[in-house]
Amino acid sequence: MKFLTMNIYINAWLDCSNPFISIHNKFDDDLLVHFNAESVSQLIEDGEVFIEDLQSTDPDIQMEVATNLIAIKSFENIKQQINDMCTTLTRREPTLTKDNISAIKKPKIQTADFFPSPLLQSV
Repeated sequence: MKFLTMNIYINAWLDCSNPFISIHNKFDDDLLVHFNAESVSQLIEDGEVFIEDLQSTDPDIQMEVATNLIAIKSFENIKQQINDMCTTLTRREPTLTKDNISAIKKPKIQTADFFPSPLLQSV
């Protein structure tokens, strides 16, 4: 016998003017994941979510749907963070350019830099 307890629930309103899917913590009702109308339409069109699975009362199917939705939202968030980082990196001014590299003066190395002055005097 297999026991499965879910600490989350899926709230899916698909048959309305502004459909959405959200996943909440069962104990304190905190919102974990939310998909707006545009995202829901895209998920259904792409075959990521099936309406029959959302209507299922089978705990295994519910857990699979919740896991997939959380994974999809996590992927979207990571993708957005990477895009934001790339945008930030491309906007940043370079610290060294060809012009200011040639302006950097290299220090001249002298023999006195390697030998202390008392040694040079005794030679």
